[in-house]
Amino acid sequence: MQDDPCSIDLTVEPRFERIGDAVETIIAGLATACSAPSGNAGAGSVPPLEELRLAIAEAINNVLEHAGHPADQPLRLRTGRQGRTVWVEIRDLGLPLPDTVLCPRDPGEVFGAVIDQMAASSDGTCSTDATPEIPNVETLPEGGWGWALIHVSVDRIDYRRDGAENLLRLEKDLP
Repeated sequence: MQDDPCSIDLTVEPRFERIGDAVETIIAGLATACSAPSGNAGAGSVPPLEELRLAIAEAINNVLEHAGHPADQPLRLRTGRQGRTVWVEIRDLGLPLPDTVLCPRDPGEVFGAVIDQMAASSDGTCSTDATPEIPNVETLPEGGWGWALIHVSVDRIDYRRDGAENLLRLEKDLP
């Protein structure tokens, strides 16, 4: 059986300053080994690997910030490809994920606070003619956006406990 050229196994020291390098290693490896586009996808669209990059960084950040992963144990990351879908698995020894973060979210619901502050006519429908009022970033909450960003950046999320480990799998379909 031939090895999957898109398979990357990586251990990462659980420190915030290591997230960027780990994510870059994964995205560069997937772009090269899987011939997946990681550059400009054209006007108005984001390349799939750029969306996956954001989801991976947010997921790892959540592990380090909220899950209580032991500081002396590395995170384990693994990638692969099935058909036109690339996936990334993140394994950590932190607390189990709350069920609520895994519920699929409607982007309108997730980003409602921002959307509501933008162009809406008096009847509550969005108006393309109106000049949107850009929300004041100083009044937006600093936290709480991570899982929303993950949900809108990938096509599928799978989570399970595997013994003492959390196993989070993020999947992104390629064009």
